[in-house]
Amino acid sequence: MEVNTYNIKKQVLAKYPRFGEELASVNMVFSDYLPISTAATDGKNIYVKISFFEGLKDEHKKFVIAHEILHIKS
Repeated sequence: MEVNTYNIKKQVLAKYPRFGEELASVNMVFSDYLPISTAATDGKNIYVKISFFEGLKDEHKKFVIAHEILHIKS
């Protein structure tokens, strides 16, 4: 599965407009070859396990990205 990061960022921005600056600058990496089981951030990148992400409903996908953005904002 290939994830369109532009569409994900656009959807998250529509729901959480205050995250615009972070969404514009964050790099999102979607892969099943990550040493995590869900999602994580290192403060500059958001890493998401595809097999986890594809099983979520759209609202939950937006929440996961927003959650990781909040880690970056903190």
